[in-house]
Amino acid sequence: MGSIGGGGRYDDLTGLFGVPDVPGVGISFGVDRIYDVMEELNLFPEKMQKGATALFFNMGDEESKFAYRQMQQLRSKGISCELYHEPAKMDKQFKYAAKKNIRYAVIIGSKEMQEQNCVVKHLAKNEQETITLNELENYFTK
Repeated sequence: MGSIGGGGRYDDLTGLFGVPDVPGVGISFGVDRIYDVMEELNLFPEKMQKGATALFFNMGDEESKFAYRQMQQLRSKGISCELYHEPAKMDKQFKYAAKKNIRYAVIIGSKEMQEQNCVVKHLAKNEQETITLNELENYFTK
């Protein structure tokens, strides 16, 4: 597995900051490394493996702002969802959703913004449909 932490003695580390000749010691734990080890050993409880209900794809600056508002309305109704953190190719966003066990992808591009609708894709069934934004909340509660 390798180490998940490290540390040591640092004779003149403070000298880099203009305070010479002050010795010190320190330790550090790699949170990312600990997470990787726990994931590899399947140590996370099953209920923690459940992802958000829906991932809103990030299709650009204006589209993501628009999608964020839709997402917040769903969250206020208790529907868990998230917005992909940056504009990226759709394939990358689909892979992210699969890795996080997210059931639905919600895609709102400039055309959808104009028409006040969205594409919802059920990822496990590989089925998608276009619905109005007014129908979005009911889509996840049916």
